[in-house]
Amino acid sequence: MTILNINHKQEELMDQLFQQVHERFPTITRQGIGVNPDDKEHLWVYIDAPLSDDEEVELMNYAGELTADILLGTGYWISLIPAPALQEA
Repeated sequence: MTILNINHKQEELMDQLFQQVHERFPTITRQGIGVNPDDKEHLWVYIDAPLSDDEEVELMNYAGELTADILLGTGYWISLIPAPALQEA
């Protein structure tokens, strides 16, 4: 497991992003955090999202808008990533 250097503001933004999406999609759960293997500045919040395909598309579109707002407002790139593989581990 990789140890991440995440500052207080990044943690706050990850929590805020998850909470906003969770309010709209209450069945999602937060599974962990990580980084994009291709860009160490891009933080990932892994989620379990037991949703239909249409709901998952809606979730990703909504989260994408929030992610863009965070990136433009703070410079931090944070994304929600459905992680079904984490359930199997």
